[in-house]
Amino acid sequence: MTVTYVSPEGMTQPVPYHHVAVATGTRQVHVAGQVSRDADGQALSADLRGQTADALRNVAVGLAGGGAGFADVVRLTFYVTGWRPDRIEDFLAAVGDVAAELGLPQPLPPSSLIGVEILFQPDHRVEVAAIAPPAGAPPHPPRPRPGGTHERAGTRACSGRCLVRTGRTPAAPR
Repeated sequence: MTVTYVSPEGMTQPVPYHHVAVATGTRQVHVAGQVSRDADGQALSADLRGQTADALRNVAVGLAGGGAGFADVVRLTFYVTGWRPDRIEDFLAAVGDVAAELGLPQPLPPSSLIGVEILFQPDHRVEVAAIAPPAGAPPHPPRPRPGGTHERAGTRACSGRCLVRTGRTPAAPR
């Protein structure tokens, strides 16, 4: 999967992100909004800068779980409580704090920062979601052979439309 970032002439410049991402391929990884929590659900940071860095680290874990990384990201969405333009320096500092550690491209992939009144917990200041079509993602699986088996070992057809690992029950068709 290839991602090309573009900031076409005629769009606002400079900005800390690219305006357009062009991705080829069919597989995508969508990482749900991540916040400043560890794997046990314990809060990590209290301020905007710390929570932004922590949330980005958690997004990196989610991307890796889907076989992707920040180099594959075509869209980031930041939700920030109590947003005011004077908070941009702390926000961008947090991104800079973890960019090298996480392989986060600079400028960022196409991004939106959305000010919200509150997130699902009152102590959350930032939530970050990502979309990535991973590089080197396998193409769509081959069509099933007669009898419902696929060429790849350990998989079988699910109504001829998807793959499930052998031993798992396929979901009912919608």
